[in-house]
Amino acid sequence: MIWLVWLRFAPLPGCKVTPEGGEPVLECALSAATAGEVRETLDRALRSHRYRVAEIEACVQFDPRAWHAGTDPDGRVRAAAAAVSSHGGVHFASFGRGPPGPSA
Repeated sequence: MIWLVWLRFAPLPGCKVTPEGGEPVLECALSAATAGEVRETLDRALRSHRYRVAEIEACVQFDPRAWHAGTDPDGRVRAAAAAVSSHGGVHFASFGRGPPGPSA
């Protein structure tokens, strides 16, 4: 399954690079069998950069019917999902929008 995730990250001990001029937030698409595996997958991807997941703001299963020119005008979400579908892993990208609201 492909998941879309909006998250906050925090440095691990020994991290030498800290984000400048912005909040420590990321968006990404990733492949995980269940929602329960999402955080572990993200922590693994961030660990090599000496970061960890501080908070998952939103995590939704990618539904290609919900992401079209009207909801994803720049195609960022669809491109991230396609990259994960083709290559697996975690694809960090800017979706150009905040996490979905409670009704999403």
